[in-house]
Amino acid sequence: MTQTIPDNAEQLQHKSHLIFDFDGTLVDSFASIIRVFNQLASKHHLRPIELEDISMLKNTDSRTLLRFYKIPIYKIPILAYEAAERIRQILPALQPFSGIPHTIAQLHTAGYQLSIVSSNSEDNVKAWLEHHHLNQYFQYIQHARHYYGKATTLRQILKLTACKKEKICYIGDETRDIEAAKKTGIDCLAVTWGFHSEECLIKYQPQYLVYHPLEILNIFRQRPSLSRTRAQRE
Repeated sequence: MTQTIPDNAEQLQHKSHLIFDFDGTLVDSFASIIRVFNQLASKHHLRPIELEDISMLKNTDSRTLLRFYKIPIYKIPILAYEAAERIRQILPALQPFSGIPHTIAQLHTAGYQLSIVSSNSEDNVKAWLEHHHLNQYFQYIQHARHYYGKATTLRQILKLTACKKEKICYIGDETRDIEAAKKTGIDCLAVTWGFHSEECLIKYQPQYLVYHPLEILNIFRQRPSLSRTRAQRE
């Protein structure tokens, strides 16, 4: 049975800075990342991702996936660098999720400060934003240099903005995004259209959960109760 997330959406009334993850949150890059990983897997003698693995991928937390594919921690930096170089070549073909451009523009108009913290390279993120005419909306774009280093990068954003923790919400699609937000002491809004499934995300207890990009806009503009699972909505 699907668990519910506590109804504490009133905290959103005090948010002023929204930090977004990139891949799987703003940009629909899942299939491309799988292809790039399999190219690198062949080069680095790693286990490839098979078609029948997709359901398992979406329902398994990030740490367990590293063990399943036998990826040594020490190899992650070089894999991330090579992946970023390959993704750079296909950036123009990667599209934003439906509703994301409108949501970002409207949040900016409403007065929210917007930033990005991503494992993807800063150059890639900036190039993609410029290609889709979204670069003017984001104040800070920070690259998390380590696979599990997003908490450190989120803390850097806090220092740059001098913003209080209760004023910030991190928006991401993976269990490690939720973990990073919790380590930083900020709220996390998890999205279900990216890498991890609703069921997997709920196990990590984000403060909020949404099912479509436009819900983010409705939440922060109209302040409705958003702590609902799909079962509750239906």
